[in-house]
Amino acid sequence: MKKFNEIFDRLDEWKKLPSYQLERRFDIFLSLYLPQLLEFYFKKEIDCIIPEFPIRTGDYNPEHKRPNKSFKIDYLALCIFRTKLTPLSGEIDPPLGTGYCMSFRQY
Repeated sequence: MKKFNEIFDRLDEWKKLPSYQLERRFDIFLSLYLPQLLEFYFKKEIDCIIPEFPIRTGDYNPEHKRPNKSFKIDYLALCIFRTKLTPLSGEIDPPLGTGYCMSFRQY
Protein backbone atom coordinates (compact mmCIF):
# COMPACT_ATOMS: atom_id res chain seq x y z
CA MET A 1 0.00 0.00 0.00
CA LYS A 2 2.94 2.32 0.66
CA LYS A 3 3.97 2.18 -3.01
CA PHE A 4 0.46 3.20 -4.12
CA ASN A 5 0.63 6.21 -1.81
CA GLU A 6 3.98 7.12 -3.33
CA ILE A 7 2.50 6.85 -6.83
CA PHE A 8 -0.41 9.15 -5.97
CA ASP A 9 1.89 11.60 -4.18
CA ARG A 10 4.08 11.75 -7.26
CA LEU A 11 1.10 12.23 -9.58
CA ASP A 12 -0.13 15.02 -7.33
CA GLU A 13 3.29 16.67 -7.46
CA TRP A 14 3.89 16.24 -11.19
CA LYS A 15 0.44 17.47 -12.25
CA LYS A 16 1.68 20.99 -11.41
CA LEU A 17 4.26 20.83 -14.22
CA PRO A 18 3.14 22.80 -17.30
CA SER A 19 3.33 19.98 -19.87
CA TYR A 20 2.44 17.02 -17.66
CA GLN A 21 -0.69 15.22 -18.81
CA LEU A 22 -2.10 13.71 -15.64
CA GLU A 23 -5.16 12.17 -17.30
CA ARG A 24 -2.87 10.02 -19.49
CA ARG A 25 -1.39 8.42 -16.37
CA PHE A 26 -4.40 8.54 -14.09
CA ASP A 27 -6.90 6.83 -16.38
CA ILE A 28 -5.76 3.31 -15.49
CA PHE A 29 -6.63 3.99 -11.83
CA LEU A 30 -9.86 5.72 -12.77
CA SER A 31 -10.88 2.78 -14.96
CA LEU A 32 -11.22 0.61 -11.85
CA TYR A 33 -13.95 2.85 -10.41
CA LEU A 34 -15.49 4.60 -13.42
CA PRO A 35 -18.24 2.04 -14.09
CA GLN A 36 -19.50 2.23 -10.49
CA LEU A 37 -19.37 6.05 -10.49
CA LEU A 38 -21.37 6.24 -13.71
CA GLU A 39 -23.88 3.65 -12.58
CA PHE A 40 -24.45 5.60 -9.38
CA TYR A 41 -24.83 8.92 -11.20
CA PHE A 42 -26.96 7.80 -14.18
CA LYS A 43 -28.79 4.94 -12.43
CA LYS A 44 -27.97 2.65 -15.38
CA GLU A 45 -25.72 -0.37 -15.65
CA ILE A 46 -22.58 0.36 -17.68
CA ASP A 47 -21.81 -2.38 -20.19
CA CYS A 48 -18.68 -1.01 -21.82
CA ILE A 49 -16.21 1.87 -21.47
CA ILE A 50 -13.99 2.85 -24.40
CA PRO A 51 -11.11 5.32 -23.90
CA GLU A 52 -10.04 7.90 -26.52
CA PHE A 53 -13.14 7.41 -28.67
CA PRO A 54 -13.31 9.38 -31.97
CA ILE A 55 -16.44 11.48 -32.57
CA ARG A 56 -17.45 13.11 -35.85
CA THR A 57 -17.69 16.86 -35.22
CA GLY A 58 -20.95 17.14 -37.19
CA ASP A 59 -22.62 14.57 -34.94
CA TYR A 60 -21.62 16.52 -31.84
CA ASN A 61 -22.30 19.98 -33.28
CA PRO A 62 -24.36 19.99 -36.52
CA GLU A 63 -23.56 23.66 -37.18
CA HIS A 64 -19.78 23.21 -37.07
CA LYS A 65 -17.85 24.64 -40.07
CA ARG A 66 -16.12 21.30 -40.70
CA PRO A 67 -18.71 18.62 -39.84
CA ASN A 68 -16.60 15.72 -41.18
CA LYS A 69 -13.64 16.49 -38.95
CA SER A 70 -13.31 14.34 -35.84
CA PHE A 71 -12.03 14.73 -32.30
CA LYS A 72 -11.55 12.27 -29.46
CA ILE A 73 -13.43 12.22 -26.19
CA ASP A 74 -11.64 10.81 -23.16
CA TYR A 75 -14.26 8.09 -22.59
CA LEU A 76 -17.35 6.63 -24.20
CA ALA A 77 -19.51 4.60 -21.84
CA LEU A 78 -22.26 2.40 -23.24
CA CYS A 79 -25.20 1.00 -21.41
CA ILE A 80 -28.17 -1.03 -22.56
CA PHE A 81 -31.31 0.47 -21.10
CA ARG A 82 -34.60 -1.21 -21.98
CA THR A 83 -32.90 -2.88 -24.98
CA LYS A 84 -31.74 0.52 -26.27
CA LEU A 85 -28.05 1.37 -26.46
CA THR A 86 -27.38 4.63 -24.58
CA PRO A 87 -24.01 6.34 -25.16
CA LEU A 88 -22.44 8.61 -22.54
CA SER A 89 -19.44 10.73 -23.47
CA GLY A 90 -16.97 11.87 -20.88
CA GLU A 91 -14.07 14.24 -20.52
CA ILE A 92 -11.54 14.82 -17.79
CA ASP A 93 -11.19 18.57 -17.56
CA PRO A 94 -8.64 20.57 -15.58
CA PRO A 95 -10.58 23.18 -13.59
CA LEU A 96 -9.07 26.41 -12.35
CA GLY A 97 -8.02 24.74 -9.09
CA THR A 98 -5.37 22.07 -8.66
CA GLY A 99 -7.50 18.96 -9.17
CA TYR A 100 -9.36 17.45 -12.08
CA CYS A 101 -13.07 16.94 -12.66
CA MET A 102 -15.06 14.71 -14.96
CA SER A 103 -18.06 15.68 -16.99
CA PHE A 104 -20.32 13.19 -18.74
CA ARG A 105 -23.08 13.86 -21.23
CA GLN A 106 -25.91 11.48 -22.06
CA TYR A 107 -27.26 11.21 -25.62
